Amino acid sequence: MKGKKIMVCVTDQKVCERLIYNALDILETAPGEIHVINVSKDSVIKNEASGEALEYLFGVCNKFDANLILVKSDDILDSLVKSAIKNKVDIIIMGESRRENPETSIIYDLKKKLGNKVDINVVSTI
Repeated sequence: MKGKKIMVCVTDQKVCERLIYNALDILETAPGEIHVINVSKDSVIKNEASGEALEYLFGVCNKFDANLILVKSDDILDSLVKSAIKNKVDIIIMGESRRENPETSIIYDLKKKLGNKVDINVVSTI
C-alpha cells in the first residue's frame, strides 16, 4: 500500500482511542495504513481491567482496519524502534509523557534513535 504509514503507540488504557483518531485525521487527506502497537514488560493481560481494555483496543482497531501489534519485551524503546523500521513508518503517534524532565521520556529517546526518519506526533491524553 502506498501512502502514509502511521504507528500509534498505546498502553492498555482506553485513552488509546484518542491516539487512533489522531491517526485517522491524518489519513483523511492522504491514503495510508495504521499500525497500533502495545509493548509491555509484563503479560499483556495482567488483570480483568487490562483484559477489558485490550478487548476494547482490539475492537477499535477492527473498526478502523488498523493492524494491532502486541509485544512483550523488557526493552520497550528497542521494540518500538524495530517496529517502526520494520513497518517503514512515516509518523509515530504517542500520548504525552507524564515525566517532569522531557529528556527522561521515551519520546525523547525515540527522537534520538530515529532522528529525522520519522515524525513523532505527541497527543494530549488529558
